[in-house]
Amino acid sequence: MQVVSTPRFRFASVLCIIAMTASCAGSSTSASRGSSKNEKQGVDASASSAPLSSALPSSTTSVSTTASTKVSSAVSPLAAGIRDLPSAFPEPVEAPGAMPTTLSIKSLRIDNARITPVSVTLDKAELDIPDAKTVGWYQFSAIPGAPGSSVLASHVQYNGKPGVFRYLTNLKVGDVAAIAYSDGTAKQFIVTEVAKYAKDQLPADRVWTRSGKPILVLLTCGGRFDESKRSFDDNIVAYAEPA
Repeated sequence: MQVVSTPRFRFASVLCIIAMTASCAGSSTSASRGSSKNEKQGVDASASSAPLSSALPSSTTSVSTTASTKVSSAVSPLAAGIRDLPSAFPEPVEAPGAMPTTLSIKSLRIDNARITPVSVTLDKAELDIPDAKTVGWYQFSAIPGAPGSSVLASHVQYNGKPGVFRYLTNLKVGDVAAIAYSDGTAKQFIVTEVAKYAKDQLPADRVWTRSGKPILVLLTCGGRFDESKRSFDDNIVAYAEPA
């Protein structure tokens, strides 16, 4: 499923992130798996790189004595001022102990669709939704019900099979989406708006906000299917708030 502008490099906007796209085109080639692992490796590589001070020249002072000449190295003022910076990659949201596990939307006949944490592939900057039956929770967004937006994405179709969000565009204001959590609890969200955006016009500051009131964002592809690009022109976005 292809989506534009997620938060990761704004791949167009918010954290300088994602042209968040999740290949709803149903292409036979899935986005690279294990991207979450790749991102973690990228963070580790950044953290383990040599400090900048090692690449900077330092001044050398010679001290002469009657017995011998000793040479000591002093750190330059510039090198001494270097401080470690935080990773450029967004950190996963800290889970409060309960993770989203299933999604149900009675009006769309979605019954306990499996939710799995997903990230973005480094090669294509696409949400890594594994198959037609899975809903991906973007793990750098809020946990559903927590402040900020929680983004759930799924395919319209994938490898010729209908996706969980095939009929997302049919949602109506007032419809209910129910999320079950790993601790056995559940929460209901009321749909407040359903919108269609061209992929280059997805409102990143709204879809990818990390603060403010809790909002559930349900995201998929829609509009005209471009045969040459093997992708849809638009994104369908449903917004819902806790009941």
